[in-house]
Amino acid sequence: MKIIRRRSSFVTVIDNTWKGVIGFTVIIALELIENGVSSSLKYIALFLALVVALIIFLFQFIRWRITYFIYDGETVILEKTGIFKKKLTVPVDKISTVDIKKNILGHLTGTSRVKIDSGGKQIGNDNSGVEINLIFDDLFARQIKALIFKKEIEMQTQTFRMSGKDLVIDGLLRRKLIYAIPFFISIYVLATAVLNEKTVDSITSKALMYIKSLEFFVILILAVIFIIFTNITSIVKELIKYHNFTLQKQKDVIVTSFGLFTTQNYSLPLEKIRAVILQQNTLSRLLGYYTISVACIGLGDEKDEKPVIFPLATKERMISILSMIDPAMAAGEQVHKVPKRGRIFYYLPLAIYLILLLTVFAATKLLFQTNVIYFIGPVLVLPILLVSAFLSLKNAGLSYNENYVKVTNGIFVKTTTIIPVRHIQSVGMMEPFYKRKKNLCNLHIKFYPGFTNPSLSSFDMMHFAAIAELLEKG
Repeated sequence: MKIIRRRSSFVTVIDNTWKGVIGFTVIIALELIENGVSSSLKYIALFLALVVALIIFLFQFIRWRITYFIYDGETVILEKTGIFKKKLTVPVDKISTVDIKKNILGHLTGTSRVKIDSGGKQIGNDNSGVEINLIFDDLFARQIKALIFKKEIEMQTQTFRMSGKDLVIDGLLRRKLIYAIPFFISIYVLATAVLNEKTVDSITSKALMYIKSLEFFVILILAVIFIIFTNITSIVKELIKYHNFTLQKQKDVIVTSFGLFTTQNYSLPLEKIRAVILQQNTLSRLLGYYTISVACIGLGDEKDEKPVIFPLATKERMISILSMIDPAMAAGEQVHKVPKRGRIFYYLPLAIYLILLLTVFAATKLLFQTNVIYFIGPVLVLPILLVSAFLSLKNAGLSYNENYVKVTNGIFVKTTTIIPVRHIQSVGMMEPFYKRKKNLCNLHIKFYPGFTNPSLSSFDMMHFAAIAELLEKG
């Protein structure tokens, strides 16, 4: 085929110059705020800003002129000419993802940022992945992605979309602990109010008096306003971020696209997907929703890049998406749970904490006549430990066949990791002496460095042997 050799869009110069100028402008603004603003200082700062902006523009322009994108059918090359000629070559069969993003400038200029990633590491730079990140016009961006994947992405087979209702629910479900700050403030103030009381009756009386006070009412109103505001903010954020979210399988490639102001488009070859991850927080479990992510080389290595392929799915849709990726992935298998003889080890930390708490309480009460109120905090930790142990035990699960190993774990966020057997690098086990007599072990499955590798506690030794045998056969 004809070799393609071209520069990126001139928009690259504008985009990179703008980013550099913004950073420098912020530094100048902070200096002016700190040292005060005089008429002469303002003009000097403005002159410096213009000079620096011009220097950044010239640097980016030269860099743009000497940088070429080359595609010859077998490799993708980033070439930089000039005093020192540099080349970065990525074989097409090593490419993991081709991501297309469009920000506000892209919408105005008809351009998109194309990131071609092999997920490897550059020699001499352990923190930088082997990637090509350039801006092209929209048509060429789509063309180069089609060429890299041998035009397979043009064959659409199935499409999943998120409705406005789904986005609203997703925004409501993405609540963090930080939004309970007003509640914790109220508890703290209440505890402070009753701290010096000696008896249960006086503590109760003081607490009721505080609850009826104007201070508590104001905190309650502020908490309600805060929760409403954060929920609205979260919903708007999700509506903007995942606007027009679509998931497609186009032959052997999974494609996602979404975004209102910044449009993002990810193409993930099925063979590059190391694992599929299903997550449910507490509210999602109650309502029956899942977040579907993937562990894929090259995806999720940037701070604004999330490996989510479907943010919110019902159980039926989740099964359909897994079937779309691979019918064998959605097949039901017997789920192995923690055996009865291993359940005690999940509650062991709770028992140790309770014994320590009672020992400290008895010692301080006997020696120092410590007020009971000081132990309210440590006692409140007990139900948290109990719930954590219960959920950890309930969520632990393992299933496997010749194609996939599925590991379920987590406490308040239930996570199911579905790993193709061919991608499992190792299965390990740790057998503490107090579990050895019960024929129990802790399982550790590694499928790729850099990702969260799943583990399970207090499972029967036979599962380690069974998975190890699958790896030997694979």
